[in-house]
Amino acid sequence: MADKTDKNPSVDVESIQALREEFAFIDSMMGGTFSGSIDSNGRASLPGRLRETLGDTFVLTKEHSGQLAIFSLQGYKKIFDQINEAIARGERFSKQTQLLINLYCSGQTVVKPDKLGRFTIPPELRKWASLRQKSEVWFVGSFDRVVVMNKTTHVEWEKKQGTVDFLDQLTDQTKERSSGQGSGGGRVS
Repeated sequence: MADKTDKNPSVDVESIQALREEFAFIDSMMGGTFSGSIDSNGRASLPGRLRETLGDTFVLTKEHSGQLAIFSLQGYKKIFDQINEAIARGERFSKQTQLLINLYCSGQTVVKPDKLGRFTIPPELRKWASLRQKSEVWFVGSFDRVVVMNKTTHVEWEKKQGTVDFLDQLTDQTKERSSGQGSGGGRVS
């Protein structure tokens, strides 16, 4: 029986550690798509992986296109700092600054989920995102935030973004490269 402490000669521990350090930012990045639901009390349950990244307390606010956004406290502070910097530059009444203020400040609420990860979405934010009690909700990791949307909005958003078409093209290009056909410059019909 082999000793589990024996080193595998094909594993370069130093290289693995270097990669972990180089890509440590991934642990702080929001990623993944998760489905859930709104219960009869207007609560949603945040997936565990996202809870780990967001921390014990986070900010829930409006996002564009009838969506909501969840930021870690540090992530929301960055948005707040950007708004303050724009104001300091004399851009308080610019269209872009007004949009940021209206979206990220008008509906923001600080949230502390219970031990099961459940948190209440205030009625005005549920209305903004067309989230109804006992309806499906999607949590989409989007780099520095989690976007929250209803199922219909999620499907429409993916179509509008061209996500499905883009992924189909990417898959086709990968297949072409691996089979030695073409340079992957587009979809082959």
